[in-house]
Amino acid sequence: MRKGLALLIVLALLLPMLAALPTDTKAQEGPKVWWVAPGGTGDGSSEDNPAGNITYAVLHAHAGDIIKVKPGHYSIETTGEGFPITLSVENLVLESTDGPEVTIINATGTLSDTAVGLYAPGTVFRGFTVTYGNETVFTQIPYGIDVSGSDTWNVTIENNIVKHAVRGIQLRSYGGMAPPGVNALVRNNTIIDASWYAIRMESYNNIVENNIIIDSSRGIQLSSVGNIIRNNYISVDWATIHCRDAPKDALVVGNILICHDDVIYFSGGEENITITGNLIAGGHDGIEFTDEAESTNVTITYNEIRCNGKAIYVRKGVKNMVVQYNNIVDNGFGIDNLSNATEHQIDARYNWWGSPDGPGDMVSSNVLYEPWATTPWPTTFSIPEVTVTTTVTETTTVTEVTTETMTTTTTTTETKEVLGGAFYGSVGVIIILIIALAYVLMRK
Repeated sequence: MRKGLALLIVLALLLPMLAALPTDTKAQEGPKVWWVAPGGTGDGSSEDNPAGNITYAVLHAHAGDIIKVKPGHYSIETTGEGFPITLSVENLVLESTDGPEVTIINATGTLSDTAVGLYAPGTVFRGFTVTYGNETVFTQIPYGIDVSGSDTWNVTIENNIVKHAVRGIQLRSYGGMAPPGVNALVRNNTIIDASWYAIRMESYNNIVENNIIIDSSRGIQLSSVGNIIRNNYISVDWATIHCRDAPKDALVVGNILICHDDVIYFSGGEENITITGNLIAGGHDGIEFTDEAESTNVTITYNEIRCNGKAIYVRKGVKNMVVQYNNIVDNGFGIDNLSNATEHQIDARYNWWGSPDGPGDMVSSNVLYEPWATTPWPTTFSIPEVTVTTTVTETTTVTEVTTETMTTTTTTTETKEVLGGAFYGSVGVIIILIIALAYVLMRK
């Protein structure tokens, strides 16, 4: 009887104590919002207490945190940035508060080959101008924005302006590793003055959409598997889209593609490529297939292919090539197929050739072009007037930057993980006394 009573007393005393035990507050806090502003001297914990540079925030942020950056010029000289600015924890968001025109990351002076790197899954980079040099001194950095790593998945790069980079945005994989950048979303960016490729797609299942690429050498390198290029405006010197390293299962849809050389260029070995609903104009060749390797299963439909030297030029031969429901007009030559092999015959029926009487542009042998359309296929293309304004200036107010940019006050609360911490506090002492009391009662 006494033992039962003792147990009831112990339970009655223990239950309130257990209910009052501290929980894992760290797990309950959720994502933290960091604030950054030029000249800030705080720890970034609030908008009124911002950190003075982006580098501080990304080094101290944890998975799922959000870093909000105020307008200004962020560089080695002005804010003491360290490059590359790296997003290396999962689901970290780095975004500007007022957009890319007034929030500038300038990597001038760095020894790094990269301005911004996304190297963790779920990271987001949004709303900045990323540049190198200035408008009077022509210099470039090898990578404007780089996405790489064996586990870098589902990243988002949006609403940025990238200037003066050899490669504007790079989505790449390493040999022998699972491809990084899988399901990367690159949208609503403007890339200017890329001396090689504005965007390189060297990893799987990425979407590149609603971007503007101008004043650059090349537009998009399309490689790897399962990539989509959609609704972009690209006007460059050579190859708005370069199919390189044998891409597979790709879709090119709804783009305005203007070029002085080859608008879309196939290097050979491609499989299952669909090109549909695009404007392809102004090039030496609209679509050219190299003589280096054979391509397979290429579908070209519902495009406006106009004002090129040759609309489509096939040098090596393509197996299962379908060219239908396009408007092919005002080109020096329509379709030129250099291969006479039966398996390389091009099915080019149902196209509009600029006349109800048939091809107005010349067509070579081994091209099946009858029957043709007697009226144009409807299109909705309009060439946008593209203007890009950025307030990149070298006269930005300079704040003093020292090795002690900010003082960080760390308040340590000894909340050991759940039960572990409780037994070292006063609650633990009370519980031990209760257990001792129960032992005495049970002994009587």
